[in-house]
Amino acid sequence: MGFRVSSISITTFLLSIVLVHGRWEQAFFRGTPNNFQSTAMTRRSGDGFWTTTQTFGTDNPRFKIDRFGDWSQSVPPLDFLINQGPGQYIITFDDSSGNVITRIRAVKVGGPRVVNIQIQCDNGETRPGESIYVEGDNPEFGSTPILSPRGDSSRTWPSWRRVFTITFNRVVRWRCIWRPENDPGRILRATPYKTSTATVDDTWFNNFNNS
Repeated sequence: MGFRVSSISITTFLLSIVLVHGRWEQAFFRGTPNNFQSTAMTRRSGDGFWTTTQTFGTDNPRFKIDRFGDWSQSVPPLDFLINQGPGQYIITFDDSSGNVITRIRAVKVGGPRVVNIQIQCDNGETRPGESIYVEGDNPEFGSTPILSPRGDSSRTWPSWRRVFTITFNRVVRWRCIWRPENDPGRILRATPYKTSTATVDDTWFNNFNNS
């Protein structure tokens, strides 16, 4: 949700969820603002989060956080995408001790109020040359295939998920689709459309009918 610091509007949104083991003694920001070189992050007093402030442009803005500065352990597994446009962002990373869900956050200074939604497409078996996308009326839908597989005991594998940033309180119409990689305008299979309202950070699910 939005809040104000020194009269500058700041909006916080969760962008990724990853697993790490134990607290880190150091953390390095590596992304497009520094050409993926190692920039040391600072551990913040109070909550103990690692933090850095970076300015992103329009050159496919993204980053990772590297534990040792040598790529031997970095998070998240896929590049961390900045999708709220160019500008200054405050990056924070929670490396809470133990085998825990750890959060990476990006805070855009002066950005609109947004929330994070994670769309998951279940039973998404693909054949060679096929990819799964989300299609809908959000501009970011359909531009990048869902890349993060998820297999756990509570859901049928394979399940695919991706995080999208949506304007707060927006009603979104969306569905999961298959596309051939050599003909991205063609839809091979699709779920029925769903309508969801982006009011809190949430997870939305859809199931393929594979019959």
